[in-house]
Amino acid sequence: CDPNVRIVTHADAGGFDVVSLRAIAPAELIAFNYLTTEHDMSAPFTCLCGDPKCFGEIRGFKHVPEARKGELDVTPVLRALDRTQTTRHAVRRGDVIASDVAGLDVEREPGMAVLASGKVLPHACDPKAAVINGRLVALKDLPAGDELTIHVGVLHCDLPKPFRCACGLASCPGEIAGFGHLSADEQDRLMILAEPGVRADAAATSRITVRSASPRVAIAPNGGMGLATFAAASIAAGERIFHVRGLELPFPTLYTICTAPGKHVLFTGGSQCMAHSCDPNVRIVTHADAGGFDV
Repeated sequence: CDPNVRIVTHADAGGFDVVSLRAIAPAELIAFNYLTTEHDMSAPFTCLCGDPKCFGEIRGFKHVPEARKGELDVTPVLRALDRTQTTRHAVRRGDVIASDVAGLDVEREPGMAVLASGKVLPHACDPKAAVINGRLVALKDLPAGDELTIHVGVLHCDLPKPFRCACGLASCPGEIAGFGHLSADEQDRLMILAEPGVRADAAATSRITVRSASPRVAIAPNGGMGLATFAAASIAAGERIFHVRGLELPFPTLYTICTAPGKHVLFTGGSQCMAHSCDPNVRIVTHADAGGFDV
């Protein structure tokens, strides 16, 4: 808690420097304060340094009392993370957390989206929330005070400032450069979170893969109408082609179907490519209680 060195990070270069804070004598222990680099430690410990200003329980900068945070020369990312947007109350999957989050700044803090309020939404490959139609929506049931994360990579087809992610998730691509740079598997997993404009940008440069969740249906170009659904084999009358379950929202979007008053299912799996016809060959059977529908 009385360090003789500090950490100076270099986010763009993927590393850091260790800089002395004072003259260090031969054989003196070299130490830095973990609270200046760690936000929320997975293995906290009790410090026994004996310094009069010892912080005691070392759990990360997030847990330092507000009155003492000014004593610490923390890394820039910790200052940003300390502004992380949190839930004001418990929310359920599909709930709107904030109603106007359009125009997120993804250039000011690499690996984060900055809100107009100055609060930040850090990147996560397994996010807790998503920006849908300018609203911040919960992707999971979350308690009050939970720190929110989003997948920054789905906000743009090409991020203006790509960044490295080391979350450890098996599907993490390492570099987050935008939706158009994701693998086909990751695009398939995250398609539901990509806004129509992002999908259109990826399609315009042939960098989008749309897979069909149904073996009865193929996805293929339909002239100037973009991608559409086509029968991959003969389909009998009355046959169920798609069994769709998605994210139930309290508002409509370009890719939702209303299943009940105030319930709109956001869906992918190829069924989002179905075209309109005044002489249709399929119909939608909604299941309001199950949050989905059949085709």
